[in-house]
Amino acid sequence: MYIDHVHFYVEDARKWSHWFQSNLDFQSLGTEINEHTHTEIVGSGMVQFRLSSPLNNQSPVADFLQTHPPGVVDIALVVDDLAEIMARLAINGEKIDQDFLNAPNIQDTQEITSVRIKSWGTLSHTLLEKPSIYKYTSQNSSLPFAKKSSPYIRIDHLVLNVPSGELGRAVQWYQQVFQLQPQQEFSIATDHSGLSSQVMLDPQTGFQLPINEPTSANSQIQEFLDLNHGAGIQHLALQVHNITELVAQLRDRQVAFLPTNPDYYQELQARGSIALSSQELAKVSSQDILIDWEPESPESLLLQIFTQPIFSQPTFFFELIERRSHAQGFGAGNFQALFTAMEQEQRQRHLRAI
Repeated sequence: MYIDHVHFYVEDARKWSHWFQSNLDFQSLGTEINEHTHTEIVGSGMVQFRLSSPLNNQSPVADFLQTHPPGVVDIALVVDDLAEIMARLAINGEKIDQDFLNAPNIQDTQEITSVRIKSWGTLSHTLLEKPSIYKYTSQNSSLPFAKKSSPYIRIDHLVLNVPSGELGRAVQWYQQVFQLQPQQEFSIATDHSGLSSQVMLDPQTGFQLPINEPTSANSQIQEFLDLNHGAGIQHLALQVHNITELVAQLRDRQVAFLPTNPDYYQELQARGSIALSSQELAKVSSQDILIDWEPESPESLLLQIFTQPIFSQPTFFFELIERRSHAQGFGAGNFQALFTAMEQEQRQRHLRAI
């Protein structure tokens, strides 16, 4: 199982298509317009996003935006055996979006190649037996994004926030329906707030879905849930080839990133030798990029940074991540540092609002 595309609902699809092209260096892949909804498709490398906005009140996007801020509504997944997943869904009593079926008879699973199912809160999953990514392939290229090389490798992971007390049920649901396996667990706490997190993994493809729940009323996870009016995708991580160069380029394109604690790099070096030259460490620190590694594998570095929230409400942002020497999972040090950086930004927002 792997990600085919991610679908956003936004107020103005054309505006956000331009934003992705101008700020993140994506390409326009096409436009779809029906009687009520305007959709722009953008992509880079093997990353594809669909951006939909309403043309009138009959649009499902209009209905969504009446209650929720813009954000991710659907993660489309390519699966090996859709019939098998549908059988598991039936056992679990899960509902399938009948309007999305591409076969008239739901019982005839041999004819069905795509369905959409509800997940948690505002999130759904479109399940595909064949990747729709090739729909936009031109005759002169093997991929629709072959016009130029991409700084992005793939979608590394997405993070789902759920209300307090729902983490265990969400983990169980993804185990039962998609047979994802629990991996790392994190319990992060500061003097101000905290969260619990469980990373879910498809061991065959590396698809990762960390799931968070708040452990305090003032947690940034609770703030997300309040502003989003329920569970949903908090951020999406893009795996990149060279994070230092890319962050510098994106800053030039007016992409804003979360700052790092001034003491972070001194504290980092106190952990021991970092598998970076002094020159490269200086470049990394100049861009506020976080660094983590496991003691038994210091060359396997995780380099990460968060953007500022991209929409008017602080409910969605991007992460850039570079994995060196096949670094796997998520480092506890970076997880804590990223949480602290987000918490600081949350406190600054509250101060600005006073």
